[in-house]
Amino acid sequence: MSSIKTIRSYIGDNRLEEAIEQLIALLENEDICYDLYDQTLVQKSNWNNYVHKDRLNIAKKEDLDVVIAKLLDILRTYEKRKKEPPVSPISSIPTQSPTPPQRQPAQQTPRYVARCFFYNDMNAYYVLEDNQVVMFNAVTNQSMIVAMRTMPMLAGYSWSYQFTDGRYYSVDGQGAIWGINFYGLPMQVGYVQYL
Repeated sequence: MSSIKTIRSYIGDNRLEEAIEQLIALLENEDICYDLYDQTLVQKSNWNNYVHKDRLNIAKKEDLDVVIAKLLDILRTYEKRKKEPPVSPISSIPTQSPTPPQRQPAQQTPRYVARCFFYNDMNAYYVLEDNQVVMFNAVTNQSMIVAMRTMPMLAGYSWSYQFTDGRYYSVDGQGAIWGINFYGLPMQVGYVQYL
């Protein structure tokens, strides 16, 4: 298993593929870091996307900087969690007589802040307060989380509609959703209606 110092060294030497693989190996068996493991997988996809664009000579340095910043943030969070003292099972045993169970508050319904419409797609996509994007399948009436609203991946946009595999759309200030077509040119793929 690789050390944090080695992973940081790989990042500093721009050996990002090795850094990502070592970070995945470090996090995959850590119970307290499942979310960091998932974030690392997203960055692996972002890195692969950058490499693909670099081969086509359309890569932007900002995309690479975002991957590096996210990896360093994941490392900092991991180190912080490892330094926090574990909760002792003895300290969690109550010393007083047990109190009667409290009534649980009713489940709150999710609050939607926006709806995303995509051309030629009859499914409904809603952005929740916590920035998750939920898709409601028009045929089966089932829902699932398909993306996250994140900081803009490209300058000049308000936010990014980022999929779990690292692909993303960019949303501008007027609510237009932009993707990249086969030729590497921006193309509007939908729009956002804020609720």
